[in-house]
Amino acid sequence: MDKLLNEGRYLIRAYTNWNKNFGNDFFFKEYIHVFASKEAEKEYKPIRNVKLIKDNTNENRLQAYFYPSEIDELHKNKLKIFVTLDNQVDSLYLKKEKDNKYQLDYWFTDESQFATLQMQTVNNKKHTTTIVIDKDYTDLQFLPESGEMVHGLPSKVGFKALDANGQGKIVQGIIVDDKDSVISAFKSNVLGMGSFILNRADSTRKYCPIDI
Repeated sequence: MDKLLNEGRYLIRAYTNWNKNFGNDFFFKEYIHVFASKEAEKEYKPIRNVKLIKDNTNENRLQAYFYPSEIDELHKNKLKIFVTLDNQVDSLYLKKEKDNKYQLDYWFTDESQFATLQMQTVNNKKHTTTIVIDKDYTDLQFLPESGEMVHGLPSKVGFKALDANGQGKIVQGIIVDDKDSVISAFKSNVLGMGSFILNRADSTRKYCPIDI
């Protein structure tokens, strides 16, 4: 894979020739966020001064400045912007201000986790950056041994927890069913990984992790 990927949101698809017999529903699909390294940010940053603001009415705003002349010297007039918040894409045009900059002031909800900003010049040159909105975001994945739990049998379940930057995150908690009965406890290592035993898997029950 090319190591010089631009910042942004990417869709990864994985499948075998056998999967092709059953259509796209059997393809693995996962969106990932790619962030620039600190060194790259210092060298090249056409989108900068990104701020998350909560005003007096407790509403959230995302502010950023765009400098299209740094990627397209011929760009003039309005600038097209794409804002992606939690899989929803919005497009808008910004007017130029002083110093050839364009300011974005955008509202978002408390549930938002990531924002991807992309500018597109009149000559179709693009630059994208992705920022973390929810600093406490945790991607907690549960991975049953052999891929599935079998009703009536004990199951070993692995798990991994990642933070907003894709790094392992230490977590611990309990597993409860839909009757609020405690089924098991779990605690990760420093890499955010671990496992626990579900003594008897029950397909008629729903299970949920609770952080402690």
